Amino acid sequence: MAISNQFIDFGQRWTEAAPGSERQLLDSIADTKNEIERVRADLKRQEARLQSELQCQEARLFAARATRAPISRLSDDILTIIFEANAESMLQPPVARTKRNEGNPAAFQLVCSQVCHRWRQVAFRTSSLWSSFLMEDRRSVDFALIMLKGLSCRFGLVLRLYCSASQKRHPLIRRLLDGVTPYIMQLIALRLQMCKHAVYRFATNIKVALPSLIEVHHEQLHFTCSHHDESAMEWIGEGLHASSELLRLRFSNMQLPSSFLSMPTVVRLHLYQVGCRSSKHLLSFLSSMPNLQELILHDVSDWHRDTGDLTEEAACLDDLRTLRLSHDISAFQPLFSTFVFPKLQHLSIEDVTIPMQHVVAFVQHNNQSITHCNLHWSSDRDYSMEEGISKFLDMMGAAHSPDGPHFPSLVEIRLYDLRPGRWSKTHERCIQHFSRSLASLVENRVSSGCSLRRLIAYPALEPEHHALIKDKVLVGYRKSKYLAGLYAPLIWYDSETE
Repeated sequence: MAISNQFIDFGQRWTEAAPGSERQLLDSIADTKNEIERVRADLKRQEARLQSELQCQEARLFAARATRAPISRLSDDILTIIFEANAESMLQPPVARTKRNEGNPAAFQLVCSQVCHRWRQVAFRTSSLWSSFLMEDRRSVDFALIMLKGLSCRFGLVLRLYCSASQKRHPLIRRLLDGVTPYIMQLIALRLQMCKHAVYRFATNIKVALPSLIEVHHEQLHFTCSHHDESAMEWIGEGLHASSELLRLRFSNMQLPSSFLSMPTVVRLHLYQVGCRSSKHLLSFLSSMPNLQELILHDVSDWHRDTGDLTEEAACLDDLRTLRLSHDISAFQPLFSTFVFPKLQHLSIEDVTIPMQHVVAFVQHNNQSITHCNLHWSSDRDYSMEEGISKFLDMMGAAHSPDGPHFPSLVEIRLYDLRPGRWSKTHERCIQHFSRSLASLVENRVSSGCSLRRLIAYPALEPEHHALIKDKVLVGYRKSKYLAGLYAPLIWYDSETE
């Protein structure tokens, strides 16, 4: 039976008057209590030692099992490819976890660099992971500068500055330029998400050369503009035109500048949802890049239609090898009727807003150099698609012209007709005509001595037409018209696999 301390301790006066036998019992009780505390302390130390040993054993077990995991057998090169394939998220300073942002994961780059020592080393050597440091305020600038201290690879910056912050004396722009200058040899990409006034001020404030800069993307964000003075200075390439390694330019959601400084090193240009005054304006802009090899135009419209001769403006496109046109390209339409690009090899046309007969004429003018031709249309226009498509297929399969064989270098054709309801059961005649035309194209190419290597189409050829050409060309079909993009998975057929 346990007795509480309150029944043992009767008070100081009672204890002082106790006989010797009771005093001995009191001393024994105190000694026993001390022994209990000592044993408890020993047990805690023993438990801590055993817990530490247990954690070490579990860590060794995890490490032993990790060596057998498939991810551990990946080489650093493969791991780098995986990192690069997911390096799209912008790098921003992390925020404290709250209920409001708990669903927002951390940046992919930061997650990769915190998994283990090996992943951190590989991540810090992968330049594309660090190509999107977002700088829009003092906190994000400080975060980027801290991260740059640990990077040995090249990196890129995304600048989203308001007009007011781009002023020369603004502390943010001074902090940014002073902080990045020590790493200027590693800077390879700039994405300028600013209005034209802010870009001009930032570019003119750059006092050092950017010798390693490879890519510049200017995306005009109007909400960052504090004024709308059309007479204000706009950026025409200042500060970057002298970069000896600059290869790629992209402009998005903006009006093309009225003039542009010469950039002879640029070989790739991408214009996305861009407006210009006229076709002459567009060609004048292109002439500032005399060595252009790849041109991508998506929704490039003009305000005024040119009626004069534009032949003199075409010298800048003599080295063009890849041309991709999609949707509204009214500013580029005059090129279809007059210009020939002697080195053009890859041509891709997707849902352009110009008549099909102009497309046919353009392809025919450039038939001597084209090696890959890709046509993709998914909606009906104001013109007759049927007649244009038939002429296109007949032209591609034509035998010889006075100047020699048509398309002597052509090795691949991609034809996708994805117009809604186009290939339903009520349009069997259209399917048969399309299939028969493609089969005739292949046979005519073979008979002319300029056979194709690959034919990729949607919809699929009829079985009897496929049987005619299966031994003459590698045929691929889109699995479904609902798969997005021109590079959807294909079903390949050839004589060896059937």
